[in-house]
Amino acid sequence: MHLRETLSSANGILVYYDDDADGLASFLLVKHAFPEAIGIRAARGPELGEEFLRYEQTYKPSIILILDKPAVSDAFFEGTKTPIIWIDHHSGEDPQRSTVTYINHCKEGRDEPTSYWIYKEIGGPLWLAAAGCISDWHSCLLAELQQNQSDLAPQTVQITDALYHAPIGKIIRILNFSMKGTSKDIRQTVHALARIRDPQELLQPTTFEAKTVYKHTKKLIETYEKQLQQASQARIEEGILVHYFKHEQQSFVADIANELLATSEAEIIIIARGDERRTNISLRSKEKVLPDAVQQALSGLDGYGGGHDVACGASIHTEDWEIFLHRLLPLLKT
Repeated sequence: MHLRETLSSANGILVYYDDDADGLASFLLVKHAFPEAIGIRAARGPELGEEFLRYEQTYKPSIILILDKPAVSDAFFEGTKTPIIWIDHHSGEDPQRSTVTYINHCKEGRDEPTSYWIYKEIGGPLWLAAAGCISDWHSCLLAELQQNQSDLAPQTVQITDALYHAPIGKIIRILNFSMKGTSKDIRQTVHALARIRDPQELLQPTTFEAKTVYKHTKKLIETYEKQLQQASQARIEEGILVHYFKHEQQSFVADIANELLATSEAEIIIIARGDERRTNISLRSKEKVLPDAVQQALSGLDGYGGGHDVACGASIHTEDWEIFLHRLLPLLKT
């Protein structure tokens, strides 16, 4: 498919994107090329559900673009006749529907993030595409960034250096934290991000748009640093670090798991955050394949989980957390 040509002929583009840096960067690349595109942050779990159909009724697009979502419910597909282009990089299946064009290169042995494929199809700022890819721990655009925008890139090819010791890593953190907070604040921040053309604006906020982003993310980053410090003090037993946050207002489990994997001596990181009802979990590993163990530990529990081999997540009822962890740890130690 020639994505740019298809979108150019559309009379209204509605974009559902995942609420992480890869999903956001993918949408912003589309927005750069097609300013009329309307973006909807598709949070509430890995699946795009029928509750999001109300946005189609509001905006009446001629085409729907789904970016970086690993699953879409049958009810969503059945609730619309609008043509859909679904672009993803998780292991999934083609829904085999006449109205859906499914683009996923996993079965070809390609695992580049969604922002990579959007960049290759329609172009856009390299720094933005590279941020999306590096945020998913993929170095596919790192060499190009080093060659063309060396002021943002690390001097090495190590993905951890890009994430935690280079300006591009600061941009990734801003993108990630732009997806946290109230819906109103997130909408305003994404609107401001879509108007930023120079990455230095994010690093040294002087424009109105950059100041809007900075205002939203500053307190979140400060809260994150405190939570990171707490989690970093957890004991490492048999190569596994586990930390549970109770009733924290903001959830940074994925970000903390990523950074601790890069900076601690643990081989596997498990970071969870729970309230009275549900607990959300992020798991990271340096080598151990995680999804099968997570699925076994979830068996019979009211929850879901999945993701990539060394980076995945899960969500369960809080009362089942101890059961889940008791099952999971032995599976990870084998």
